[in-house]
Amino acid sequence: MAINLRLGWKGGIVAGLIVVGASWGQPVERVALEDLIARCQGRDRADLRLVDDGAPLLDFYDERGVLRAGYSLSEGRAGSLAFYDETGEPCAGLGSGQTGAMRLRFLDAAGHVRWQNGMEDGEIPSLKLCDAEGQLRPPFWVRADGMTLLEINDQNGRARTVVRVLDEGLAWVGLLDEEQRFRAGLGARRDGRPRLDLYDAQGETWASLYSDDRGRPKFDLDQ
Repeated sequence: MAINLRLGWKGGIVAGLIVVGASWGQPVERVALEDLIARCQGRDRADLRLVDDGAPLLDFYDERGVLRAGYSLSEGRAGSLAFYDETGEPCAGLGSGQTGAMRLRFLDAAGHVRWQNGMEDGEIPSLKLCDAEGQLRPPFWVRADGMTLLEINDQNGRARTVVRVLDEGLAWVGLLDEEQRFRAGLGARRDGRPRLDLYDAQGETWASLYSDDRGRPKFDLDQ
């Protein structure tokens, strides 16, 4: 099996993620995988193979023979890079899904994703933190329409608090029950005027406390 090497950074020639010394501007060469592995002091340090679905997988090992990194490319053209700790357990990963989303993930010792950052649908930056059980707790987005959105979830992954800042400058905090229904909302307009709304089980506003255009407090009760 041969690997087609290409010019890489700092004058190196790169085969996947393997750098072979060369001068910048030299012609692309072809080096057999066995020759690359033979340079690793007699121990296999890289392994290139095809997995069951036909996708290429390139693994890297330390001097003890423990898996430390791996790169794969699926048939759907989604690439992923995984990192492993000193025991060979996954601890971080970078990949792109079929929807065009790019994500960077960090895992704990139990293999649960605890921190994830990436681009959703190629245009929405997001940050997601998970608890020890892998449940998503506070996801954070900046949507394409300009809205900044933070959700705080309970132990079951259900959103219970939502914080939003709209593109027109309205800051708003919403509180939800376990059925994912908004029951209270507190907001402030760009000019600073606050408003508190209470909602019934059907999502209808039944009470509001707010400041009018003259700065006077108003209270509305829907009976």
